[in-house]
Amino acid sequence: MKFPRSERSLEAATSDEVWRRMNSSPISLEYLPDRAAALDRLEISTREIAPADRFEFWRDQFAALHHVDVEGSRRCGFEASGRYWVLGSVLFGIYQTPARTVTRRKKQIARDDLDHWFIRVVRNGQIHSRSQNGSFTVEPGQITIGTYAQAYEEEHTADEWILAVVPRNAIPHLENQVSESRILRGSPSSLLADFLISLAQRLPRVTHAELSQLGEALHGMISVCITDSEHSGVARSPIGVVREVVERIIARHISSSRLTPTRIAELAGISRSTLYRAFEFDGGVAQHISRLRLELVRRDLESSFLDDVPIYRLAERRGLHNVASFNRSFRCHFGLTPSDVRAARQNASRMSSRTEMPTSFVDFLRTIESVS
Repeated sequence: MKFPRSERSLEAATSDEVWRRMNSSPISLEYLPDRAAALDRLEISTREIAPADRFEFWRDQFAALHHVDVEGSRRCGFEASGRYWVLGSVLFGIYQTPARTVTRRKKQIARDDLDHWFIRVVRNGQIHSRSQNGSFTVEPGQITIGTYAQAYEEEHTADEWILAVVPRNAIPHLENQVSESRILRGSPSSLLADFLISLAQRLPRVTHAELSQLGEALHGMISVCITDSEHSGVARSPIGVVREVVERIIARHISSSRLTPTRIAELAGISRSTLYRAFEFDGGVAQHISRLRLELVRRDLESSFLDDVPIYRLAERRGLHNVASFNRSFRCHFGLTPSDVRAARQNASRMSSRTEMPTSFVDFLRTIESVS
């Protein structure tokens, strides 16, 4: 299957214009692989498929991830669509789907080795979810978080919903915190739900220049809101509370050259000795910040959205203002220079542009692993 590339520059096109060009083609699965234009997207839709074949088409697109089923009488004329944008390290999707069941089994987890998180907001309809850890029902407006590393079975009514998929290593301080599917509660999660709904309304109209900014905003909102929601109403140790407070301070001030242990202790209202105990197993808070900054710069270097930003500017954005010291630390930590990392990503992109493009949802999920 071939995927058409627009002859007109995508730089000057809005997402609406690109979407109209995509939908004018009889091909139901389309992909625009121009990472330089930051308009990577996929649409999976059954509307151009013969009614008798629609369900099988939809089921096949997701077969590698989970099994989709509907009552036999509802298979003919099955109308469903999913539209996706790659926003930095996050895959953002908008769905309209009929009633169906969705099952992810342990053998599928072992086969595809996907452990991405998924965050969902239901616009209308319901999702009844069951796993080994229990069951819950998602109502309109509620937000859930889950992981593809866990088996599940779900019953969906006819609904419209929003999806954000995040590779596990994309947000380092949350890497081990999402172990099961559940509803997120509290003000931070409500704020994130509102943001996802607003983003779904605006994405089809944004310009090329705005997409990378939205990716950064989405990444930040997930990082902060999930951190707060994870611990809403949960009893924590005093040192655990201190660490969470400090992690949020670090996230807000990561670009500042004044982010020293003394300054952090002042902002958190704690002593230096308490701060040290909170990060004792990381070698101290200064070492923790240094590693986090280097990891964030590497993630930026592996994002095609930031190819036009000089490396020294990426380092400065993460609080690494001494170029010589940054280069030495980066090479010591990763065994590669910053230029090596960027060049490797660019070479991989050039090679992938000459090979077969993604033809299913799971194939598209793999595209965000390389920029996480």
